[in-house]
Amino acid sequence: MRILDRFRKKKPEAAPDKEAKKEPSLLEQLCGDDKLLYEDLSWSLYLDPRNKGTYEESMRKAESLEREGKTKESLRSYQNAGALAMYESNAKGVKMAFDKVAELSSRKFERIRAVPEKAVEIASKFYEQAMRAR
Repeated sequence: MRILDRFRKKKPEAAPDKEAKKEPSLLEQLCGDDKLLYEDLSWSLYLDPRNKGTYEESMRKAESLEREGKTKESLRSYQNAGALAMYESNAKGVKMAFDKVAELSSRKFERIRAVPEKAVEIASKFYEQAMRAR
């Protein structure tokens, strides 16, 4: 009979507790109750921005692509510039880059644009702790 045991239905394993809460990520902890800022930052921050270039390079590339009419490529470069500006702690650059992203895209990044200083502060804390962990 042991041969046929493998074809029998197995008892379902106990489902994990639905009441058990998952531990919040580092970014969730840093953002606290500001869910909109968390959502925007989770879409825009790099895990490791060190080899992505600089804010100025990305802005020049984005502006050049926009003049050539390559909207999708310029949008991606503006997003890259905004993320790099956060890494470089450049609040003015964050606002400028994400204003252009909002102009070219349906994704508006409203909370980052409203409080770029807070976004830069959280991003710098995130990078400081994330880089230390590596």
